[in-house]
Amino acid sequence: MDDALVRVLLVDDEVRVLEGLERQLSFDFSIATATSGFDALRMLRDDGPFDVVISDMRMPRMTGAVLFSRIRELWPDVARILLTGYADAADAADAINRGTIFQYLNKPCDASTLAEVIVRGADDAAKKRAERSVLEDTVRGLAESILYSMVDPQSGAAKLAERTRTLANDLAREVDLRDVWQLQLAAILHTLSSLLKYAASPDTDPTAATLTTRLAGMPRMRGVARILASTPSGDAAPDDPVESLSAEILRCASNFANLELDKVEPDLALSLATAHVSERVASGLARIVGGTRIYEPSSSLVASLTPGVILDEDLFGEDGRVLVARGQRLTPSMCARLHEWAASEMVKPQVQILAATRSPAQEVA
Repeated sequence: MDDALVRVLLVDDEVRVLEGLERQLSFDFSIATATSGFDALRMLRDDGPFDVVISDMRMPRMTGAVLFSRIRELWPDVARILLTGYADAADAADAINRGTIFQYLNKPCDASTLAEVIVRGADDAAKKRAERSVLEDTVRGLAESILYSMVDPQSGAAKLAERTRTLANDLAREVDLRDVWQLQLAAILHTLSSLLKYAASPDTDPTAATLTTRLAGMPRMRGVARILASTPSGDAAPDDPVESLSAEILRCASNFANLELDKVEPDLALSLATAHVSERVASGLARIVGGTRIYEPSSSLVASLTPGVILDEDLFGEDGRVLVARGQRLTPSMCARLHEWAASEMVKPQVQILAATRSPAQEVA
């Protein structure tokens, strides 16, 4: 690591544990603390970037394993270290096998061991960032060169490719997908495979299926292959949440771009393109291509939410499951359920929302 202090976020519902860890580690690292998984996600969003997150396994409402699964989706370059009791060792090992965490340590853990693991975790994350950056630039540049050597940049095919990529990138931002390199590469290859299919000679079969099969055998490309395999129909969605969401985004962006090129009426194109995707992705695309009102972020008590507002963050339940996803527009029945959950303290009291404030015409005026 360089001379800059490694930024570490400590997460535990016991304040005394946090204070003890902070005293032990603050001389060598830049330390921040959170007393719940919800607070940790907020701090990662508002106060990041962090190099390492260390979390207790057993916490109320959101376990460390659930927290790390969410962090992996949103901030994949953060090293994740889980502190567990012996009874949780099997769950922690499973989390490692699924790629959710970098390492787990049994409690109690002495300061020198924890510091050593923090340094190794931060180094590992930095190396992965560097390797991925080189891979992204190299493969993306190669794919773009092949794509644009095949078609006139002013042709309908080139415009379709660019529109699909732009929509996919915009949609990724709308649904808060941070790990976008696989999606960006898959968007290029998705268009390229379509072009190759129509340009194929009788002796070749460079279709999407063949391209996917070849990618699946390449190191670091298996995720892109799974995204491409799931994109056309949504069948066999990848188990990995980042890959699954990426495939859904690409399918939605590709469908809408094709319908748009065919000059299908915008509202109908939006309806058709979002027919088989989640509400999270459908709402995101609607905000990008069909917004007739301007929305501004604010905070609201869950007990005071009204129909029509859009959630600007995931709302988690006590077990860490997403009860209402970011991007959903609240209906009267959803508001009624949220009010009940707030009254019984099943959800946190406040949530970030997007509320309609004015129309574009009012903005110009």
